[in-house]
Amino acid sequence: MKRIDVWAVVKDPGEAAGMLPVVVELRKAGLSVWLITNGWAAANLIGYEHTPVENAEALMTKVPPRLLLVGLCANDDSVGRDLIPLLRGKSISIIIQDLWGMPPSYVAQEYQPDYVITNDEVDKGTLCNVWPKLDSSHIFTTGFPALDKYASVDIEEEDAKVRTALGLREDIPLVLFAGQGFQTSHALGEVVWALNRLRMDCYFIPRPHPRFRMNYASEAKLWQEALAGYRGRLVVDWFGSCTSSQLIAAAAQNGVVISMYSTMLLEAAALRGQAVSVLYPETGMQSMKAETGLEQSPLVSLGCTAWAKDRESLVSHLGRALTSSLGRCQRPSQKRHIHVDGQNARRVAEVIRNILR
Repeated sequence: MKRIDVWAVVKDPGEAAGMLPVVVELRKAGLSVWLITNGWAAANLIGYEHTPVENAEALMTKVPPRLLLVGLCANDDSVGRDLIPLLRGKSISIIIQDLWGMPPSYVAQEYQPDYVITNDEVDKGTLCNVWPKLDSSHIFTTGFPALDKYASVDIEEEDAKVRTALGLREDIPLVLFAGQGFQTSHALGEVVWALNRLRMDCYFIPRPHPRFRMNYASEAKLWQEALAGYRGRLVVDWFGSCTSSQLIAAAAQNGVVISMYSTMLLEAAALRGQAVSVLYPETGMQSMKAETGLEQSPLVSLGCTAWAKDRESLVSHLGRALTSSLGRCQRPSQKRHIHVDGQNARRVAEVIRNILR
């Protein structure tokens, strides 16, 4: 049996967004790539030929690939992560980060890969602390591949499409809330409270995480209770009319994206839109630390997103966003740190090809 060049393994939406553009580039370059899925990706990946696999051990009867390509998953049942020690000495292993930080489930030395590909120099120090034996020359900074799709986005055009599809006035800003997992309903409730307090005219669009109902049932009731308290223009019937990416673009054109530490904040920064991260010390901050190991959001540290650490700062940031003054502070940092030239996936593929030579 011929040895496949690359096994690319994905589970979560974030992993898929970062991995799939790289798979396309590798195949363009003539490499053979087997796309392996589990979890969310196994059931929801559309338009890509892939093989669902329940556990890493099931793949041990196959001829090992030349290279194993893995994303990051916060949960323990990650086939990609589990393949790293099983294929050590047989295949080169590379982790592609789709967001800063390292989930605690990866920090054990047995899961240290041979190489890591990340966005910028900010995460190099973090990775070297997580895995002291990882040579810093084995950490490559290329930009996040998932952001390539935004290089050619016309936010004015997307904003017009969203407003036409949903029947929204063009002069009223959008507040797009990106939900996550635990503590997301608390953050939503705080945003609702702040918007009610401000009494500024806007459209409020809550977007639950794709895995919200499946994995966070305890939050669902609290989510609905929070929305029931909103006293402004609430838009919930947008599914099927526009995509999450279009909503981000519309909010970037006239509005703000707000969340705890969702990748949608990164996407907003890529489109040079206003962004607010709701990270109260006892709630959102604790959730982020548990999932990523980070003490602070790099988007906040880099100045690409405003940090709402309490109600007072949340009201202040939202008020500035709804008058479009927040973006003037954020855009210079966004342009400096978030690469959106459409070439991130190509750079990742080039790194991989060089490693395989």
